Amino acid sequence: MKPKALFLNPTPKPIEIPTSLFKNLFTGKKHIVILANPSAGNMEQLLHAINAGLQIQVSRVFSFDQSKEAYQYAEQGGYVGKVAVEL
Repeated sequence: MKPKALFLNPTPKPIEIPTSLFKNLFTGKKHIVILANPSAGNMEQLLHAINAGLQIQVSRVFSFDQSKEAYQYAEQGGYVGKVAVEL
């Protein structure tokens, strides 16, 4: 991440919820945890943000038939961006 970057985490691991506070105190980067239920309203907000210029980096796209491989890839970590499953 660039200095003073903002990272919105919609799917935090349980340990990331309290540790994000400490990360924010000791780095120039901001890690914000978002706890929300999926909804049409949330999807509209996300689409609006994308249309306004939000860029989402995708590490790798898997077909639906490769869902197991996608999960394994995501669990191993060490990648940059999101892991997507195409429906």
